[in-house]
Amino acid sequence: MKEQYKIIVLSDEVSGERIQNALDKNKCKIIVHAVDVSTIVRIENSFQYIVIWRVDAEKLTNELINKGVQSKKIINLTKYMYEWRNKLISIYQINPDLMFLYMSMKKVKSDPTYELFATGLSYPHCGISTELLSKKSIKLTLPSQDLYYDYLIASQLLSNDHSFQYCLIGIAYFSFYFDMSLSSEAYRIHKVYYPLFQDGHHTVVHSPLPTDGFSHLDSPKPLFSIFNLHFEYILLDELKDESLILPWINAEWNTTPLHIPFEEHGEMRAASHAKLLYPHTLVENKTIFKTYLELLLKNDIKPL
Repeated sequence: MKEQYKIIVLSDEVSGERIQNALDKNKCKIIVHAVDVSTIVRIENSFQYIVIWRVDAEKLTNELINKGVQSKKIINLTKYMYEWRNKLISIYQINPDLMFLYMSMKKVKSDPTYELFATGLSYPHCGISTELLSKKSIKLTLPSQDLYYDYLIASQLLSNDHSFQYCLIGIAYFSFYFDMSLSSEAYRIHKVYYPLFQDGHHTVVHSPLPTDGFSHLDSPKPLFSIFNLHFEYILLDELKDESLILPWINAEWNTTPLHIPFEEHGEMRAASHAKLLYPHTLVENKTIFKTYLELLLKNDIKPL
């Protein structure tokens, strides 16, 4: 039988529940919430770890050590998360789209309570605000993402424990004629999808991007021993870091050129998309879409 730990969580009342939910209940036998150092000093001998999540975590850590608490029992989670976030940002800035999708999938694996997921291209990414939805939701959307990779993402998500009830499939008017791997957007497969899924669809990838940098984001011991897998991606939301917002959201190409009226620019984009007329792609995408729907229905998920 694996060892089960007794944990004290030192945090404010608001964050305490979030931290406790990030702890693996199969590994943690007892979890006690405390709000002051004096309480911990009285009971710490009965516990293996003290997890601190406070703005003044460094000060509290020193205070506990000065009162005789062994430093090896103290986990300054605040300090760890800021250091971990900095490592994440350094990787994110190199390839934001890859990291956005990677982070979203890790969040789902760490927290199986999401009820709705959305797939699709930039339209649903920019047009859907998960904060406004009544269901706990997550977006797995990127520019030019096609039906093939929508399905691939969904099949990976649903291969793990989940609570999904709904899937919002973001489809544009040209989606059934669009195959990213056969288009000018195929470079996205090299940058994003092949590194994540080792699947280039109709694109041959001769020199895959390395993904060994992801290992720098793995949880060290003792955190791995007591927290849910990939818990960092859930707690990252607590830090509210705007540097992790996708840069293309406000990119020049995503706005109307100053010299062209909004309606005219829309007509130009629509005319460009209307040139997508590929019968073989249409047949394949119909099959992919049917398979996607069957996957959702098999998992009792309502497609929207």
